[in-house]
Order: sequence, then structure tokens, then C-alpha cells
Amino acid sequence: MKKFLFLPLVLGILASCAKNDLCVTYMGILPTEGGQGVSTELTLNPDGTYTMGTTYIGQGAEVYVDEGTYQIKDDVLSLNSKQSELTYFQMEEGQIRRLDKRQNQIIGEYSEAYVLKENDVCQKPKPKVDLTW
Repeated sequence: MKKFLFLPLVLGILASCAKNDLCVTYMGILPTEGGQGVSTELTLNPDGTYTMGTTYIGQGAEVYVDEGTYQIKDDVLSLNSKQSELTYFQMEEGQIRRLDKRQNQIIGEYSEAYVLKENDVCQKPKPKVDLTW
């Protein structure tokens, strides 16, 4: 019987850990091989989900949308996509920096181009108040 009571407690704790008070949007142009770059807009929601829209510059106006969940551990933002593999960013003051698949900073001639700047801090929705009696 105690096992059955313990499971809901653990699940509740895990669910609360997945939520954040963070609500922010980052924007910028990330480099691509042989292209002009990818215009990127990443929004982190307080419920632990994210939406990332990308548009390849010079290749039409089609916006690719990626959604999933995120976690932050030791200032590393991990995006767990529904469509692709994990993506990592280093969280810095007012910006995030794209990391490689091993969570290392990308180095080289274009290393400073892998930055998305904080663009908009979301306002958390106010709780609805039921005024009916």
C-alpha cells in the first residue's frame, strides 16, 4: 500500500521540477555552412516548453517551427525537441550561446556568431478571478 502512495508523490515532485518561472524570447541569426544564416527566434515558456522558429535567409520566407521541452542545469539550456536531437545553449547575461552536441562552446572564426540575444521578457498571465457568486 505504501508503494502506491509513494508513486503519486514522486510524480508530483518531478512535475513541479519541470516548470520554471522563466518566460523569455531570444533572437538572432545563427551561421550555416554555405548560407547566409538562419534567422532564429526561441521562446521559453514558464511551463517548461519552448517554441523555436527558424528561417533560412536567402531561401524564401518559409518558417520552420520546432517545439518541445527544455531544462536548465548549471547554466546550460537543453532543448528536447519533438522533431530532432537535443540542442544546447550556454545561458549568459542577456543572451544564450549555442553549444555543440557535447555541450562545448563552438570555437573558430565564427564562434561569436552563435549567440541569440534576449529580446523580450514575457509577462506571466495573471490568474483569472471568478467574480460570479
